[in-house]
Amino acid sequence: MKVNQNLKINPKYKLMALLSLLLATGCAHKNIVKDARFDRLLLRDIKTGKERIYECNAPSMQSVLIWIVPGDKVTLKSNDYARTTIFTPENSHLSCDYIELQQRKDKSEREEIRRAVQEKFAKQKSR
Repeated sequence: MKVNQNLKINPKYKLMALLSLLLATGCAHKNIVKDARFDRLLLRDIKTGKERIYECNAPSMQSVLIWIVPGDKVTLKSNDYARTTIFTPENSHLSCDYIELQQRKDKSEREEIRRAVQEKFAKQKSR
């Protein structure tokens, strides 16, 4: 059985494609949250100890950031990670444990409902 020579891909082209893909995607770096606010996170790189700032003015991302607390581990991915210390959603991608954040949000909402119900019944009993 004869193999078509046109279907073989030179290994150096495979390597070049892989390297260009790695350069285009950047690397993900693990960070620990040192301080958290609804529009800004102070992060410390786990490997290097270098501090970085993640700023966000987008309401959709702020609704996520309010549930992040100091001590959480997040992953920051950016092509300029080694050269930059301030990151935004435009120049980076932040990811975290979204399941844990949803659990925090749900717990907070349940506590708020419980307090409102207790307050309502306390007012009714005092009448």
